[in-house]
Amino acid sequence: MSPAIIALLTTLAPFAAALDIQAGQDGTLTLNDGQPLGRLAVVAWDAAWKNATTNGLKGEGSLADGLSLSFDLPGAAAGEARLVELLSSAAGLHRLMVEATFSQSTTLNAFSVQLDLPVARLLSRAVRSADGRTRLSIGEGRAGGQLPGLAVVELADDQALVFGFAGGGPLEVVDNRQFGSPTIGLRATLARGAITAGQRVKRALLLAQVPAAELPSLLTKLAAPASFDPARPALLANASGTLSLLAPGGRRAGELALAVHGRNWQLRQQADEAPPSGDIEATQRSYAGALAVPGGGQIAYESAVSPTPTGFRLAYQLRRDQPVEVNSHQLSLSLPLDGLLGRQVTLVGEQQTTVTVPAEHDAVHLARQQAREVRLWPEQPNGLVIQVDPPTSVLIQDNRAFGSNLLEVRFELGGDMQAPLPAGQVALNLEFVPSTPVQVVLDADGARQTTDTSNWFAWSMPWDAAPVDLSFLNHKPAGCRGFVRREGERFLFEDGSEARFWGTCFSAGANFPTHEQAELIARRLARFGVNIVRTHHADADWSNPSFFRFGEQRSPTTTEFVPESLDRFDYLIYCLEREGIYIYLDQLVHRKFTAADGVASADKLENAAKPYSNFDPKLIEVQKEFSRKLLEHVNPYTKKAYKDDPGIVLMEFANENDLMTQRVELEPYRSQLEARYRTWARGQGIEVPAGAVRFDLGQTPVLRFLVEVQADYYREMTRFMRELGVKIPLTGSNWSRNAGLLAALEVVDFTDSHAYHDHPGRDGSFQNSAHLGQVGTMLQTLSFNRLVGKPFFVSEWDTPWPNEWRAELPLWIAAIAALQQWNGLTVYTYRHSAEPTDILSGSFETFNDPCRFGLFPAAALIYRRGDVAAARETVTVHLPRQRALTAPSPGSGLRALELTPEV
Repeated sequence: MSPAIIALLTTLAPFAAALDIQAGQDGTLTLNDGQPLGRLAVVAWDAAWKNATTNGLKGEGSLADGLSLSFDLPGAAAGEARLVELLSSAAGLHRLMVEATFSQSTTLNAFSVQLDLPVARLLSRAVRSADGRTRLSIGEGRAGGQLPGLAVVELADDQALVFGFAGGGPLEVVDNRQFGSPTIGLRATLARGAITAGQRVKRALLLAQVPAAELPSLLTKLAAPASFDPARPALLANASGTLSLLAPGGRRAGELALAVHGRNWQLRQQADEAPPSGDIEATQRSYAGALAVPGGGQIAYESAVSPTPTGFRLAYQLRRDQPVEVNSHQLSLSLPLDGLLGRQVTLVGEQQTTVTVPAEHDAVHLARQQAREVRLWPEQPNGLVIQVDPPTSVLIQDNRAFGSNLLEVRFELGGDMQAPLPAGQVALNLEFVPSTPVQVVLDADGARQTTDTSNWFAWSMPWDAAPVDLSFLNHKPAGCRGFVRREGERFLFEDGSEARFWGTCFSAGANFPTHEQAELIARRLARFGVNIVRTHHADADWSNPSFFRFGEQRSPTTTEFVPESLDRFDYLIYCLEREGIYIYLDQLVHRKFTAADGVASADKLENAAKPYSNFDPKLIEVQKEFSRKLLEHVNPYTKKAYKDDPGIVLMEFANENDLMTQRVELEPYRSQLEARYRTWARGQGIEVPAGAVRFDLGQTPVLRFLVEVQADYYREMTRFMRELGVKIPLTGSNWSRNAGLLAALEVVDFTDSHAYHDHPGRDGSFQNSAHLGQVGTMLQTLSFNRLVGKPFFVSEWDTPWPNEWRAELPLWIAAIAALQQWNGLTVYTYRHSAEPTDILSGSFETFNDPCRFGLFPAAALIYRRGDVAAARETVTVHLPRQRALTAPSPGSGLRALELTPEV
């Protein structure tokens, strides 16, 4: 127990102990305040969301003195979790310490402490954040969302329940009614993602019930958020484990993160992994996590950051339980080059080396040596001296060679391009002494917002009405101008007029409103200037309703639709088309294939069977059967089969699903692809070494093969659709990965891409940074996927809530799309449900956000009416096909795309 918490517990005498907690030998807590209030338990979920708890087990000891017990992890997760739980109480505040150690390396969607509260106690009330900024109302419709810190649960009789991590950390609010349980869950996640053998997590949670009048005083002591002065430099430690340096004014001045390069220089960074576990104390934040090594294996780490009188200190312990093949493994300090040109860097060891950051890129490696000290222009206000213990090899690298405007100070932790890095441990301790004192913010995710909102008021846009009417922009009904076709880089209707689309996505349950809701929603969208909707996640197993699920009804396979769901979908399409709104009809998005579908290893397949659905004959057969049944289905309201409906204008085969992104590891699919690769290689005169083939994009022959397999899938699906009678333009996957995937997409009718600014992390953390102040923006990512001679669509874009700068994007991207003559855009997303509500139930919902959907009418005019004219000149970036198919295939970070889309 930290001294800060001990002091807290001894100063809370005024708060009445209204909450009775009964502790079981299985580590669960039962809450009662005169009537049942809830149940708290440790829960683990595997990658397929199968769960296991300690319920019914019997531990050793007691919660008062320390209860020890073990339980097997669920489903496909390996090993067990060994728990120690300790419950202490003082003056009405209850503190539960949970410590878990994992016996084997595995993968978990979440390892959490979950408090389940009966819905009956919460109806017409709310769960909110301690500062009141986030409020989730509990009604008859589905509730859920994220809270940045402690949760406050409103109860009857002017009582409130407080729950959350001691020291801060995000919580998830889960509506368990969707899983058949009449409860609302408050989920505090201790670990998720890759788990290493022997990994330990330890967090403390707080519980208290108090009269509402005493709540402010309690929260002042428990949840006083960290604050910092944006006019001064700061170091921010957030839930992802990366550390950010901010210059005065909030500008990014640097980032510290672990990284590993596999063979052929495939890169894996800390931000690519699930957030690490850890704890926050008064003077230190600790982390425990793992980095996956490209090609196989992992490196476990524990780290800690703490302030010092002169700056801050970092401590790292890294462990390799088995040999791993890595070219390099490092802690990287990445510094934006703006303002650093001409500055001097000095490495101090047995010798001293000083280099100058060149104005123009010259060499990649500016300096490298064993160093006990690194001096970064200490005579300047933004200077820095770093003490290194033990002395370590330090590389100063100019990353302009790789399309990045960064100077990298790389503390090298091992790597050998010739031989595997053996099992073992390495320690690194760094002490940073900045020229100007910095504020160290250990809980950046819970830090106080600097925006003064004291005079703000809540305002929610109604779900069924619009303040303006731009429906005159739409030609009604959708389809009255005939089918859309591709002509060069444009979409044209049959009458020769150009098709340009501005709209939104419907996700999951939003695709299945009641008939009454569908009419109101369609009319509202048209008034906002929308003329296209992309149907998304309609096949998701977690959605209720979906194509395969409605209430208690479930389809036995993923090629059979539940009649009630299909009827609602049909009527929605009818209403949208009646209002002049066209349809972008997704095919494979998040479908959970089942054993009844006849596919191999169904229980181990990820959603959409990524990436195996791109090459396995049976998975492709099942996809075709789904598409056949949907597209030949006659909508009773439009009187047309979907394949014959000109209101359906675009279609994609698979969402964010390709062989360039997801790993090929699961059997029997891996062996199937290996056999195909060996046959292909023989035909190419390529010798394949003995042993299992690793489908590593760093190998040129493998890259070329995967591009061909990907293109074959697109050709096969296109041929099938055309034989079925589908006339509209088709595309493959829809995100910017590398030039190899672009080469595969050359066989489809148009390209599509997705990009976000400040996409929330898996733990809900975000940067709250402005987009327009950056040199490289998401336009760089989007433009990478636009191929010469083909139309281009952006089917997902957004700056998600609660980023305070999100209002900058709708008008800006509409103007850029008009300037660049893109063919259409759909924001992600409108909603995930159709139930009437006045709140946002997730970061991506836009339907009632004044900062995003409130600007849709103006954005629609900019883009659809042509208020911004097309650019007068065209610039083509030529990337030879041979270069695209040579490892490593270039990605979207091309310098040529940094500013070009905006000029």
